[in-house]
Amino acid sequence: MIYTGTKSLQYLSVPVYTIFKNLTTIVIAYGEVLWFGGSVTPLALLSFALMVFSSVIAAWADAVHAASAHASADAIATLNAGYAWMGMNVICTASYILCMRKVIKTMNFKDWDCKFESARCAFAYPSQQLTFSFSQPCSITTCSPSLSSWSSPSSLKTGLAAT
Repeated sequence: MIYTGTKSLQYLSVPVYTIFKNLTTIVIAYGEVLWFGGSVTPLALLSFALMVFSSVIAAWADAVHAASAHASADAIATLNAGYAWMGMNVICTASYILCMRKVIKTMNFKDWDCKFESARCAFAYPSQQLTFSFSQPCSITTCSPSLSSWSSPSSLKTGLAAT
């Protein structure tokens, strides 16, 4: 989820990323309806419709801006790559949350149990990372910047470049 989110930010602007990240909520809600017998209220449906509408407007505005640029084929290809990574991010995030809900329900965890296990894992991870940081020569944090194009044009689009 972190990798696909970072890759989508490489190609999309932060506002567009934020708008499309909200679509994860819709996927999770309908996953709960399908797998856990939940329900969606009419007010939630209205909210989902507004989220989808805002995503369509954002994508349309990006496409119009990309088409008006001098290198429109490259700009549209960049947007398509960003939307593909964003789609994978939405699917990965929603799958993770729905699978975790299934595990929590299967194991009969209560709220306290979930918080305790999360805190225990969060405490164990930094100490493990410090211990094994030199034994793993190629992790996602070291390979991603070296394999990805974080050149000035893509960094300027996302606002990550130094001014």
